[in-house]
Amino acid sequence: MSYLEQGFIIQDVTIDGKIVVAKAFGDIPVLMCQFHQIAIIKRYLTSRPKLEASIDGGG
Repeated sequence: MSYLEQGFIIQDVTIDGKIVVAKAFGDIPVLMCQFHQIAIIKRYLTSRPKLEASIDGGG
């Protein structure tokens, strides 16, 4: 017996970063876990910036 058949109501869903999975839930709000949010951002940012303006002065 599924959870829906048992009377559970899905209020929102937390996914691991797969956008395709989010589309399967239709109108149900979908959240992405913080780990995968950070992983996606790091994919687009460098850990070794070359420009002086991009380097954190630490102070």
